Amino acid sequence: MKNFFVLIVLIVLMTGCDYLNMINCKYKVDSLSNPTWAGINFANIKQASDINLADLAKVTQSIINKNFNLKFDFNILAANQTENPAKIIGFDYILLLNNLELTSGNSAQEYSIVPGNSTIIPVTMNVNIKDFVTGESIQNLINLTTNLMKYGRGEPSDVTVRFAPYIPMGKETKKMPYITLDKTFQ
Repeated sequence: MKNFFVLIVLIVLMTGCDYLNMINCKYKVDSLSNPTWAGINFANIKQASDINLADLAKVTQSIINKNFNLKFDFNILAANQTENPAKIIGFDYILLLNNLELTSGNSAQEYSIVPGNSTIIPVTMNVNIKDFVTGESIQNLINLTTNLMKYGRGEPSDVTVRFAPYIPMGKETKKMPYITLDKTFQ
């Protein structure tokens, strides 16, 4: 029985180090930037009157071309608070507005995080905004991008991002549970 216990401990130590290290890693929103549609950066547009005639022509052309893809950069800060290296071998994400999914995706990009340090995990997100610009008004799109920018700054917002990293566990890959990201480490 004693040998069996020693064998179990050795297996856990040999296969679970990355897993245990990733459990000790913390994640938070670093930044959100460049919400762009139709060649227009919406980061500083607060109301429809902020859109000039040249931008309005770009919006019209995008609608005619059925291009409703809002693109923005989302950066996650991952901090390794252990004394051992940690690794992420991919992740899933979900972007929500008022608890309704706007987009989701994944990445198979690997990230190694050295002990006591952090790394930025960049995510380019794309949201189909057709319902925001054709259903009501351009102001709905502006409200969305304003909420995105507030979320990136850590201000109250109707936006939520959920993040689930994949980690190596021996020869297996383990998907961690989703965590909701904000400006404090989770």
